[in-house]
Amino acid sequence: MDTAVILKDCVADGVAEKVCKKALNNPEEAYYLGLRYEQGDNVKKDELKASSWYLLAAKKGNHRAETNLGALFVSGKGVSQDYARGLFWLNRAQEGGDSVAMLDLGLLSETGAGVPQDAAKALEWYRKSAGLNNVDAEMKLGDAYYNGTITDVHYEYAIIWYELAAAQQNARAVYMLGVMHEKGQGVKKNPARAFGYYQKAAGLDYPDACEKLVEMYRIGTGVRKNIRLSETWRQKALELKK
Repeated sequence: MDTAVILKDCVADGVAEKVCKKALNNPEEAYYLGLRYEQGDNVKKDELKASSWYLLAAKKGNHRAETNLGALFVSGKGVSQDYARGLFWLNRAQEGGDSVAMLDLGLLSETGAGVPQDAAKALEWYRKSAGLNNVDAEMKLGDAYYNGTITDVHYEYAIIWYELAAAQQNARAVYMLGVMHEKGQGVKKNPARAFGYYQKAAGLDYPDACEKLVEMYRIGTGVRKNIRLSETWRQKALELKK
């Protein structure tokens, strides 16, 4: 890896020279510069250049860079797809405690991409990631127990994980709690509590929750019938889906 070339390209792309130079020696800054290239944040989106900055940071022990670099190799974005190299960096990152790397390893185990398909291993990775408060992992576990995709359906477990994700303001988790209280899945059927969850999820701009409120206000389920409010939520649902 030619750092002189990386620096020259960085400056040519309009990044301040002092920022580029600082990133060469600072793994945190290198990571953020890689992120800018990957996301196209005030520079032209370029995953190959992102991988170079991630590699600089990863070699100096930045776990977030290790995760993102591993993900690029797994996806083949900007670099040749290489599961072995992707797994190498993801494992380095998870050993350093990065919850996103654990989540990614769970996804690979669930789908069998680059590793043997293993539902039990996927659950293990998701639990490990969720143990570090990774909301996406909490949602994966909630969905797994709700849908029975990589484990048996167990609504009581699904509720536990959705509640943890909802505590982090995940709108779909809040919505799913509404669904489960409306249908009586794992809990006693309670339209009024379902309405409360849908109202909270709608307040987080979740369109499906808005549509639930449309029907509940229109029919008067779990709340007093109110055609005006039903129409208000219908309009919001339409706006969110634009």
